[in-house]
Amino acid sequence: MKKKLLLAQIFLFFLSFQSIQSFSIFNFYKEYRLKKAYEKEDYYTVKDILQKDQVDNSDDPKLNYNLGAAFYKLNEFENSQNCFVRSAEKASDNLNLKEKSYFNAGNSFYKNCESILGIDWEETELSVEILQRAMEQVKKAIENYKNVLVLNDQNEQAKENKKLSEELLKKIEEKMPEQENRDNNQNNQNKQQNNDQQKQDQKDKQQDSKDKQQDSKDKKDNQDNEDQQQDSQDDKEQQENEKQEDNQEEQNKGDEQEKDKNDKEEENEKDQGNDDEGSDEKDEDNDKDDSDSQEQQMNTVGAQEDQSGQEDLKEKGLRAILADLEEDESKLQKEFIKNKSGQRSRLAEGQKPW
Repeated sequence: MKKKLLLAQIFLFFLSFQSIQSFSIFNFYKEYRLKKAYEKEDYYTVKDILQKDQVDNSDDPKLNYNLGAAFYKLNEFENSQNCFVRSAEKASDNLNLKEKSYFNAGNSFYKNCESILGIDWEETELSVEILQRAMEQVKKAIENYKNVLVLNDQNEQAKENKKLSEELLKKIEEKMPEQENRDNNQNNQNKQQNNDQQKQDQKDKQQDSKDKQQDSKDKKDNQDNEDQQQDSQDDKEQQENEKQEDNQEEQNKGDEQEKDKNDKEEENEKDQGNDDEGSDEKDEDNDKDDSDSQEQQMNTVGAQEDQSGQEDLKEKGLRAILADLEEDESKLQKEFIKNKSGQRSRLAEGQKPW
C-alpha cells in the first residue's frame, strides 16, 4: 500500500500580526476575515488578503508562512515553496516557526515532484527531461526535511517524509537509465531520420539543380532553334526579295527593250510613211508626166493627122485605143501604189511590213 505524505499543521491564524503594524480595529477585522474564509475553505480570499499585506511586509515570516499555506491548499506548490522557504529564512529567532516552515517547504517540493511525474508514472514512459525535473524537486524536499531534523532530531514526521522522499528518488533513478536508453534509441532513430531526411533533401536539391540546368539548357536550345529558324526565314525572305528584285529588273529591262523595239518600229513605220508619201508624190509627178506625154502625143498625132491628113480612120482608131490603154495602165499603177501604201499603214502592232 502506498504511503501518504505526513503533513504538518498548515495555518497559524492565531499568530500575532504585530510584525505588520500596531494593533488596530482594522487588523482585528482583517484577521477575522481570514479565519472565516479559512473555515469556509475560501482559500482564494485568504490568498488575496495575504498577498496585499505581503506588498508592504515581504519579509514577515508569519505572513509568508500563512500565504504559503494558502498556495498549498490551492495546489500552487511552486508558490508555496517560495513562501515557506522565505518564512524559514526570516524566522531566525522563532525556531518553532522555522521548523514548521522547513517541514512544509519539504512537503511543497515533494507534492510538486508528484505533480510533475503524474498519476501511474511508474507504468508510463516519461522523457528524461521530466524525470530530471522531478528528481530535482524530490532532492530539495529531502534537503528541507534534513533542515527540520537539524533543528529537532525527534521530529518523527520529518523522518517519515524524508524516508518517503528517498524511496521516490530511488524509483526515479531506477527509471532513468531505462528511459535514457529509450530516449537514446529514440534520439538515434530521430538522428537517423534526420540524416535520411538531410540526404533526401540533398538529393532533392541536387535533382532540382539538375532540373534547373536541364531547363536552362532546353530553354537555350529552344532559343537557338528559334533564332536559327528566324535566321533561315530571314535568309529565305531575303532570297525571295532578291529574286523579286532580279525579276523586276529583268522585267524592266524587257520593257525597256520592248519600248526600244516599239520606238524603232514606229520610226521605221514613220520612215516608210515618208517613203510612201514620196512615192505618191513621185507617182503624181509620173502621172502628170504621162498626161503631159499623152497630151504631147495627142498633139503630135493631131499634128501628124493634120500633116498627113491622109491616114485612114482605122489607124486613128488604133492609136486612140492604144492611148486609152496606156492611160488606164497608168491609173491602175497609181491605184496599186495607193492600195499598197494603205495596207502598210494598217499593219498590226509588231507585224512586219513585208
